[in-house]
Amino acid sequence: MRDPETPCVIDATFHDWRTVKGRKMLQLVFEIPIEKQGEVLTLLGHPEPSGSKWCMIALKDVGKPAQAREVEKPKRKFKDLSLVEQCAIRCEDERMRQFLAARFHCFVRDDNEATETIRKYLGVSSRSELGKGNHDADNKWRALETQFQAWLLDERYADVRR
Repeated sequence: MRDPETPCVIDATFHDWRTVKGRKMLQLVFEIPIEKQGEVLTLLGHPEPSGSKWCMIALKDVGKPAQAREVEKPKRKFKDLSLVEQCAIRCEDERMRQFLAARFHCFVRDDNEATETIRKYLGVSSRSELGKGNHDADNKWRALETQFQAWLLDERYADVRR
């Protein structure tokens, strides 16, 4: 018998459903963080081939459409990000690596090489120094970003001019 002090609710996210062939049944797939597997085991036990356990499914935030129930961080515009965040995003961008290779006449094959190239250009030992009072590095970053945007535009319309 279940201990009345033990909660009998599992917080899960509905992920998928599929039909069970030949049984006129539907299987629902819910996802639960792996860290919660102990709680799930306590409440449901192990699946038994000889029987099943009846459960109820209740929706949280009833009355709201499914899209409204999903919590999404509001997207920020690139210009509203900190200089550190901007630089980190650009270092992961393949187009920025191509730009850096063309601009500095060097090989920039991955994020690490992009980071190193930018740090050398800015004269900092870490991207985290951006936005912390080194106005020269901050201004160089902004100028590099402006040059990158111009390069992207130039690349985009290069075929039009030919």
